[in-house]
Amino acid sequence: MRITRIATSVTAAALLVAGLAACSSSASTPSGTAATGATGAAGAGAAGLPTGDPKTELSAAAVVMEKAGSAKIALSSTDGSSGTGVYGWSGKPRLDFSEQEGGKTLKVRLVDDGVYLGASDAEAVALGGKHWVKLTTTGSGGQLGAGFQTLELMLNPAAQLTAAAQAGTLKKIGTEAVGGTQTQHYQSTMPVATLLQSLPNLTADQRTAAEQSLKSDGSSITTDFWLNAKRQLVQEKEVGSDSSATPQTITYTDLGVAVNVTAPAAADLGNQSDALKLLGGN
Repeated sequence: MRITRIATSVTAAALLVAGLAACSSSASTPSGTAATGATGAAGAGAAGLPTGDPKTELSAAAVVMEKAGSAKIALSSTDGSSGTGVYGWSGKPRLDFSEQEGGKTLKVRLVDDGVYLGASDAEAVALGGKHWVKLTTTGSGGQLGAGFQTLELMLNPAAQLTAAAQAGTLKKIGTEAVGGTQTQHYQSTMPVATLLQSLPNLTADQRTAAEQSLKSDGSSITTDFWLNAKRQLVQEKEVGSDSSATPQTITYTDLGVAVNVTAPAAADLGNQSDALKLLGGN
């Protein structure tokens, strides 16, 4: 899934040049395809759904999501991977996320500028019984931590909506139900490089490496957005233009939820050198 794929690929690219991470891909979603997945960000009915042009409505939604500042998130992919967590994007980023893929679990926490990777009880054996690794984010050895730290920018719904409104080729798909909530479906398509240039605060190395990773799914990105009557983002779907690309869907619920992420106990921290074992390395 993209959390590990992008973060680790950015890290690998940075290490190759001297040793840095992060959003997703595209192909057109057919008009009339039924939306699936979200459990509803706010339970809004059909009345009052966004009816304006896509740029206006996506820009308005970006403001709404920026103000909300947090949500519960769920990610799913047609390759069978999935994940759930809670994410705060206002102020210092806070993320507590658990991803399942291929029978394995990877946990990610961003808290107090710290980055932690975690394992399930079964996988903690690789860490000598410890469940977490704290990643350095600066200086020598900080590439992996910086990669996951950059993930915050790439998951930020306000940033995604703003980028689409400002730089995407936009269209309105129509009204669809998502998890029992009536929504207006909009779509944005843009080159990978354009998307990354539209997102703030990525370093040149991060931008270059992330572009290389994302282009493995195609040269352009199509992102679908489903907005409810309050201009809240209920669901987002991204897929690459390459025919082999795997679509990924993110749903947002409980907007404004308190995000109380705590750092793992020091006694449960393994060595940073073991981090690659959690990511499938040796």
